[in-house]
Amino acid sequence: MHSFTKTIIFISVGIAGLFFLLRFAGLHFVSKISPDIETTKIEDDAIQNSGVVKIGKEIPYFNLLTLDGGRINRTDIIGHPAVLTFWSTWNSESLDQVKIFDDYITKLSSKEKETSARIIIINSQENKTTVSNLIRRGSYNLEVLLDSSGETSNNYGVQTLPTTFFIDREGKVLEKFVGTMSEGMLVDKLEQILR
Repeated sequence: MHSFTKTIIFISVGIAGLFFLLRFAGLHFVSKISPDIETTKIEDDAIQNSGVVKIGKEIPYFNLLTLDGGRINRTDIIGHPAVLTFWSTWNSESLDQVKIFDDYITKLSSKEKETSARIIIINSQENKTTVSNLIRRGSYNLEVLLDSSGETSNNYGVQTLPTTFFIDREGKVLEKFVGTMSEGMLVDKLEQILR
């Protein structure tokens, strides 16, 4: 049994030595054939410029179709607080969020609507007919944009639906919320961006 243990240890040390040798030889070989290759650290500014939304930074550009064939882009919402929610018709949490937003807007008076944040729901990767049918059946009174290709969702770093961004008057993101929020949570967050 003692010789078996020595053999296992000897083989383990040999394998570890072989891996070390191959690693060293590989690095040496790569540096010989391509001495200009360097590894670089990605700085925070580079990440910021990649299009993914960061708190306190301006939202990435978008230019999306509305259900009636018009277009809304990022500059159209600058100057007024806004809420952007990415959603889909097949996702039950998204549908809950759309209903909560619609219930909230329906309760507002005309004057309150003028002073409240602009709520825009951006459908992710579905066709106009599917989205129109759902909005019509639910009699929803929300601004709907179509991100049929999913490019805007990617630019905003959306991985889970629904995902909501609270945006100030300058177009900067104050908060990102993933999941479904209650009407009470929505009101609290709107109060913060309306200050």
